[in-house]
Amino acid sequence: MSNTQSVALYRKYRGLSFDDIVGQDHITGVLKSSIKNNRISHAYLFTGPRGVGKTSVARILAHEINGLDYKHEENHIDIIEIDAASNRRIDEIRDLREKSHISPISAKYKVYIIDEVHMLTKEAFNALLKTLEEPPAHVVFILATTEAHKLPQTIISRTQRHTFKPCDIDTGSKHLRHIAELEGIDITDEALRLIAKHGDGSFRDAIGLLDQVSSGKGPVQADDVRATLGLIDESEVSELLEAALSGNQSQVVNDMRKMFEAGIQPELLSAQLVELLKDSDAYYDQLDLAERLVDVPSHPQPAIMLEIVLLKSTAPQTVQKHNQKDPSVSKSLKTKPLPKPKEEPTTQEMEPKEVDQKPNHVRAAAPLSQQAWEQVILAIKSQNNAIASILRAAPPQFSESKVTIVVHFDFHKKKLEDTSTTEMIRDAMVATVGGIVDFDVIVDANAVRTETENQQPQGASSDELADSIINTFGGGERVSL
Repeated sequence: MSNTQSVALYRKYRGLSFDDIVGQDHITGVLKSSIKNNRISHAYLFTGPRGVGKTSVARILAHEINGLDYKHEENHIDIIEIDAASNRRIDEIRDLREKSHISPISAKYKVYIIDEVHMLTKEAFNALLKTLEEPPAHVVFILATTEAHKLPQTIISRTQRHTFKPCDIDTGSKHLRHIAELEGIDITDEALRLIAKHGDGSFRDAIGLLDQVSSGKGPVQADDVRATLGLIDESEVSELLEAALSGNQSQVVNDMRKMFEAGIQPELLSAQLVELLKDSDAYYDQLDLAERLVDVPSHPQPAIMLEIVLLKSTAPQTVQKHNQKDPSVSKSLKTKPLPKPKEEPTTQEMEPKEVDQKPNHVRAAAPLSQQAWEQVILAIKSQNNAIASILRAAPPQFSESKVTIVVHFDFHKKKLEDTSTTEMIRDAMVATVGGIVDFDVIVDANAVRTETENQQPQGASSDELADSIINTFGGGERVSL
């Protein structure tokens, strides 16, 4: 029986030369040129996300500057690799510094490759700095890290820095197709693009996933990749998002229950929802929702948090705003092109406007009447009873172009002129009369209060009125006598 163990694809197809490195031409070109011109730096810093070729390029560079052939299974005695995650203390860096003064045994340069260098302690960095400041002529350091922001500036300034880019989907798909053909893996283009996408910019992760899905029988389909990743079909994710944006709470709850029972992880589901939003017309109107979805994976109870986030998006005022901008939820989930760059504003456009309108707010067809104003207040009451109470007590003055709201106290004026309150009033106008009417707020302590304040509104309980007064005047409590 053979004991031969197969080699993982990401190791089998790790680059052996600069020409083998995919997607980092801006780095390999510079390094090849510097070697050709014999302009070798004493210290290099490779930064960028994981799995994009930092360590591979470091090993290739170490062999190239020494004129050595590079093979995966060979470790040259003058090329020393150190994992800073497990060798991070000052004693280990002091040992490195002392040994660095010893000349290489057979190569031109002794090369130290320090991976995840950001893991070194402060004291270890200080010890390394002394060597970088006065390096032996025969030593080259290659530092690699995924978190360059954790490095002291004194270290960065003494290196030649190269920043690696994440793998884009097109480049990743093309590279995966090349490997699949060499390995005889039957896989669809859609499946390859899905693998490249969920490699999250990492060649290593994408190739590892290709290796994982290729063990099955028959051509590998996109659904096979989704099953391996624990993803849900995009049509079902789209239905869930549409239900949330259209205010269908029961469907949101039912869909999520089915998904969780099927073993779908809330962290992955929230990521899919964000991706769907990013590619849709709804994205720029739903940035708050996208932001909350991004936070779901870090929550202690992600499943509960995801349900709360989606149910909050079904709130009447949220759905109302969404539908005002696009009545068709299905239409809003179609792919949206990137916004065009804004042109320079003209002098007229730069002049201040009397009313700071939302882009989709339109003027009402006719001036407000007392009856229409009461409908506006009623719409506001469903969102904020305190604001509605202030408006009930304020006698409105109607004209052809606007409504003047006359309040009795300065703090009421300040409250009504708050940006969030102003938007609430405009939204209520749109919902009740089909558009906005300009309004301003003045203070008149002697103004006669409207009857709606002194009379109990129809259907309102004494408790509701007490709560309204407490909310309006900012404190207090109800006492039973």
